[in-house]
Amino acid sequence: MRKSCSKDFNNLDSFIINDKILNKFYYKLDEYQKDYYESILDPNIKFIGVNASSGSGKTWISVGGSLELLREGKINKIFYLRTPDDRSLKLGFLPGDQMEKSQIYFKPFYDIAIDFGIRPEEIDLARENESIILTTDICLRGTNISKSAVIIDEAQNMDSDTIKLVLTRLHDDCKAILIGHKLQNDQKNEDGSTFDKYIDYMIQKPWAKRCELKKNYRGEMSTWADNFQLN
Repeated sequence: MRKSCSKDFNNLDSFIINDKILNKFYYKLDEYQKDYYESILDPNIKFIGVNASSGSGKTWISVGGSLELLREGKINKIFYLRTPDDRSLKLGFLPGDQMEKSQIYFKPFYDIAIDFGIRPEEIDLARENESIILTTDICLRGTNISKSAVIIDEAQNMDSDTIKLVLTRLHDDCKAILIGHKLQNDQKNEDGSTFDKYIDYMIQKPWAKRCELKKNYRGEMSTWADNFQLN
């Protein structure tokens, strides 16, 4: 059972998740989701890997757990990180600066934060304060990341060099959450399984864990469609 906490996010008074919302979130989780969520909160676990189907809650729970770590003062920042993929690059030239061009990758984070009662303008404020950093892997070379939860989403679209680049930026006071679905790869030259193999490598250490999620909560149609494979 999760503990109540009244701390705000780095003294941003408007940026608070209500305990009622968090308790409602926790009690609707199934046993596998609770294990995943509690693993995020576990100070002894530095790395969590999840290869799970669409609609299983892997991104939703990673954001919710990271928000609570930030709320409790266990971390100073949340990094939500994705890599540009071939599907999104089909959009071609996008106007704006780097942040504006990258916004298409960060909609899931905004949508989930809204589920927790956080308004988009509050997320923007936290981004300005750098309590929340939404980014791609492009600018990570030479970066040091400490006391942060780092959500590496859609990791089936990353090759091993990109995953290594991200994970080698992190200090031991970080929480790395590597998530994806190897059967939904958006890169032409990858089969989507590289990140799952990286999870197998990481969990050889006692501070690393693979979590399982068993159910697609979007429903029967999404589950049936997700199971399709060409022979």
